[in-house]
Amino acid sequence: MSMLTLPEKAHRQIVDQILKGSINPGEWLREQHFAEKLNMSATPVREAFRQLEREGWVVSLPRCGVQLRTFAKEDIEDIYTIREGLEVAAIDLAIKRGTEEDWKTVKKSVEDYRIECETLFENQKSNHKLCGPDSSDFNFHLSLISATHSQKYYHLSEILNNQILYSAIHIGTKFRLNYQEMMQTSDEHMNIYTALRGKEIRLAEELLRSHLRVAKERLILGLNSD
Repeated sequence: MSMLTLPEKAHRQIVDQILKGSINPGEWLREQHFAEKLNMSATPVREAFRQLEREGWVVSLPRCGVQLRTFAKEDIEDIYTIREGLEVAAIDLAIKRGTEEDWKTVKKSVEDYRIECETLFENQKSNHKLCGPDSSDFNFHLSLISATHSQKYYHLSEILNNQILYSAIHIGTKFRLNYQEMMQTSDEHMNIYTALRGKEIRLAEELLRSHLRVAKERLILGLNSD
């Protein structure tokens, strides 16, 4: 694996800060601030800002600078439309290229999500809605994409998943699932995995489309109730 360039390092660390909630929607990003924080010159930070703009994270305003975007309902719909097309298109490629190790990783991500859900509710001892284990959910989807052995598929999928996570973070307590909803998501993961292992391409596509559309509606519902 090649080493990251300075712009790539800056880009990755800024995205990490966004996903940690250290940078708020609407906040201005200053070149000098990140150059000092990341111990590099302003040039790679400037290039990282350009990449962030191309990916849809920020907007660049003349004589004002770079501002972190707030994702609206239309943005979420666009992201999920692209994500659905990308992941469904990846199914055939994953079946053709996926190794036994790849499928072990996919199955483990299915199991990890269910374990995390059960642990969450066992610790709470209630059926109130809780913030779901988003990282485990995304790990399932990224493990499917990894089975394509395509860097382009993976890179695009990672951007889309991160932007969904960012939106979910800023919905805060309004983006929650109860036990039944989490178990439904877990069952959907297992059904998709089973269809893929059985090489039932059309069934896997149908299940994945349905799964992503339910997730989209839940996220939009959270946005609308904000």
